[in-house]
Amino acid sequence: MILLIMEDNWFIRISQFMGGSGIFLVIAIILIIVVGYNKWKSRR
Repeated sequence: MILLIMEDNWFIRISQFMGGSGIFLVIAIILIIVVGYNKWKSRR
């Protein structure tokens, strides 16, 4: 539960820093990292 609250504060801080579209940018970056990691993992 504490970790979830910390993540929420992190997202709020980033959204305030980058503007309204900051959250979408962070989600897009996370998705790209996850997809790239899965492709790299399956290649090994």
